[in-house]
Amino acid sequence: MIRHSDSNRDTGVRYLILTSLFLTGAVQLELDLSPNNGTIVTIGSNMTFTCSVIPCNETGSMVLLYRHVQKLFSGICNETFNITDRRFEFSCNSAECMYSLNVYDVDITDHKRPMLCIYRSSSEDMLIKTTSIGVLDMLDDTYNFTTISPTGPFVDGESVDFKCCFQREDSPDTTLSFQCHGELITQEIDNFTCLNLNVSIDIDQNRTKCKCTAQSKDMSFDVSSELQLVINQYDLLFELSPITNVVFDTSTTLACRVAGLQYPFAFGHWEYHNGKEDKSLISSIISNETKLLTVNNITYEKMGIYYCTVVDVRKNNSIIANASTELYVQGMY
Repeated sequence: MIRHSDSNRDTGVRYLILTSLFLTGAVQLELDLSPNNGTIVTIGSNMTFTCSVIPCNETGSMVLLYRHVQKLFSGICNETFNITDRRFEFSCNSAECMYSLNVYDVDITDHKRPMLCIYRSSSEDMLIKTTSIGVLDMLDDTYNFTTISPTGPFVDGESVDFKCCFQREDSPDTTLSFQCHGELITQEIDNFTCLNLNVSIDIDQNRTKCKCTAQSKDMSFDVSSELQLVINQYDLLFELSPITNVVFDTSTTLACRVAGLQYPFAFGHWEYHNGKEDKSLISSIISNETKLLTVNNITYEKMGIYYCTVVDVRKNNSIIANASTELYVQGMY
């Protein structure tokens, strides 16, 4: 994982100059500092910071400063400088206006430490640029640059706005992809970005995984986060007419109410069963939460069980729940 360490940070070095230019006569100079800010480096590896002056047409002085080590280069040089701390080694090639710091055996304390490059021209103009690295512990992946929210649990049918976020700045040529709930979206990014995906939660996706992945074109990093969806059934609260005894050849109305019923759920047909036959009956819906069924000219054949059904309109109006009441004709028992 990427670990954050704020201890012993060089708080006095807070340069946020991302593009630094100055003029020397009619020539515009700039610094090129690599690697890019936020480049991922694994623990135990070796890496090199390189600062170059562009164009290389004069010899000024250069200071490289990283953590507790620094080196001043002045005049013509083409050599390597070892210091007491053997993890660090400076080198220079003034003919190419290139100055470097080799860092050996990268450890977690190098995470997000600023590397400072300061160039002073022969006309005393100053140019400054900074960068830093992210340190990845390959043995521990509990932290990631990518996040998925919200995390749930969810309820069947609810509308959810998922976010897949990449939490790192200065990430050129990066592809952010989000696969979730049977859908996939991708976007080319170069900075902190979130992908948004709105879905109507489907219980059929319970225990499936969402995956948020950020991958750089040069494969300097390929990180992802996963979320297993936990989806509970929608709790339908039926209020239904009680068992009804009616007089032969009269009419009655059965009422069914489901509080809070809304898309993607809706009332289906009434279903009728008397032990001999099953029927679907058309009813009157007076609101999203209430529907009525009027049974006219009641005979013995219309006795039986009447089911109030709720369907999922996303799934060809398949029945997801029902509640029942019974109709009797007086004098039968």
